[in-house]
Formats: sequence, C-alpha cells, structure tokens
Amino acid sequence: MMQLTQVAVHSMGKNNPQGDALFRDIMTSDKYSLDVKMQTIRSMDDINDPETLQSRLAMMNTIQYGEDDIMGRANEIYSGRVESKLVKQDFGDDKQYSAMHAEFRKINEQVRRDQRSRGGDGILNRLADPAPTIITTGRPGD
Repeated sequence: MMQLTQVAVHSMGKNNPQGDALFRDIMTSDKYSLDVKMQTIRSMDDINDPETLQSRLAMMNTIQYGEDDIMGRANEIYSGRVESKLVKQDFGDDKQYSAMHAEFRKINEQVRRDQRSRGGDGILNRLADPAPTIITTGRPGD
C-alpha cells in the first residue's frame, strides 16, 4: 500500500489525471487505512517545483471532509505546509501539527483495539487489503 501512496504522490499535480484520481481516491475512500492516507498527505510538500506544489495545493483544497474527520485537519495542516513552501517561509504551526499527530495515534490505537476485540476482523483488516489499483502509463493495447 505504501508503494501505491508513492505512485499517487509522485504523479499528483503533474498533469496526470490518473495520479490525481488516485490521490482523491486514497483520501476519500474507506478502503484505505488511516496510515496510508497519512503517508500520502505527508508527502505533498516533498517537491521543490512551484508549479507542481501549486497544483497539489489546488487539488488538496477541492477535497471536502466532515468536521470531525481527522483527515480534514491533516489536510489543513499539510496545505499550510505546501503554502509555506510556495512563499519560501517556515511552517510555524508545530503545536497544531503535533496535536493532529497525537490525535491520529489515538484513533489508530482505538482501531487496533477494536480489531483485537473482534478477533482480527476489525476495520484495519478490511481497509488494509483493498482491490489493487492498476495505473497505466501507455495507450491501451501497447
């Protein structure tokens, strides 16, 4: 799954509709674990190309989250990181960043407790092994 994350982030914002669609799917679908979603969004500012950063920021800003969705808070924080990188300033909201990660850890611990209490049939098992996503780079029939 982490390789899928790398593919999504590497191709997102580079005029690649498949990469953009994969990013949107990872961030909005229930078939991906919180770990995969967080790994994906953490990588949004891993590039120095301003055009790609701007494109990624625009894509991040199109995704709607519920008020209590931790990914909505993560998206806000990482959007701020991308914006800071675009204007070449340090991202100074370490408290918000740390609080979001602490909350993320609590949610992950709760999901794992739920998984153990259900005898291994918890949400992590259902989310960890979704059907594979196939990304093609050539034309059909090549």
